[in-house]
Amino acid sequence: MVGRADPARSARIDADDQRAFAELGVTVAVDDDEETETNDVAVWSINWRTVEAFLACATCWREVATMNRTIRTGLIYADVDAMMRRRGFDDIAFADMQLMESAALTAFAEVAD
Repeated sequence: MVGRADPARSARIDADDQRAFAELGVTVAVDDDEETETNDVAVWSINWRTVEAFLACATCWREVATMNRTIRTGLIYADVDAMMRRRGFDDIAFADMQLMESAALTAFAEVAD
């Protein structure tokens, strides 16, 4: 058990864990389902509040429509500011969010190509 991204979800059991349990006289099955945590992303606890703020701004993106797709051009800061103030986020979280916005725009561009 290496750990888990969401403490509410159970961790995957691998062969090493199975052996450790066997030494205690407990039989457990190895979790062979690779789909169990493929969408999990590790987030350090110090960054969790920023991730919450970023996810709360899911509807705050400015988008431009083209003939075949929409392109996100950045966050609408007036909307972001209102959301963050209403939810009690500070100015540091706003600055962190701008870093996440930049990384997200890079990722969106990679997916579009």
